[in-house]
Amino acid sequence: WQINERIALMDKIHALLQQRIDPKRDITNMGGKFRRTINFARVCRRVIGGDVTFRRDPATDLPYKRTNYKDDAGDYYTYTCSCLWRLPWGEVVEGVSLVSSRDKFFGIEDDEFKDPADVNEASIAQKSVTEAFKQAVFVGLGLPKDVTSEELAKYGVDGGAASGHNFNAGKGNSGGSKATSQESKDKRAEIES
Repeated sequence: WQINERIALMDKIHALLQQRIDPKRDITNMGGKFRRTINFARVCRRVIGGDVTFRRDPATDLPYKRTNYKDDAGDYYTYTCSCLWRLPWGEVVEGVSLVSSRDKFFGIEDDEFKDPADVNEASIAQKSVTEAFKQAVFVGLGLPKDVTSEELAKYGVDGGAASGHNFNAGKGNSGGSKATSQESKDKRAEIES
């Protein structure tokens, strides 16, 4: 590939993808900063094509691996995940994520780390898969995870229609709590499989 051809191709791909943004579905307003969501990553992957595979933990055959740790603040665990995306033109991009039971949304309550037993472990595992996929897609296409309101406006997208995200939603028995409903746990298991 000539570098100029690659730049021209990426510019065309970016323009095409940005025009497909549905702000209510594809971006989140996080305190005035706009973040591309998993939904946008899925749109990108469907439009571009290519093969996505997850490296599996040989011990469990799952697309993530749990590792336990202990420090001065107590016990915690992380889930790591690796996703490979083979783009139609042959390039392979890897996305790697590391998500902790101390995650800002799932693992903190009242500005304190939750006990790992009180964190919804399925949420941590699922987030590791989601973040690895997003990273592979966004890195493969040269798109940053975040987008400015000016970039959105350039493509006729109203950032004001984006949903907001509140990290306090994980407090108490909502969001990242182990006391999540059975229906929510079943849905997570379905997504995970």
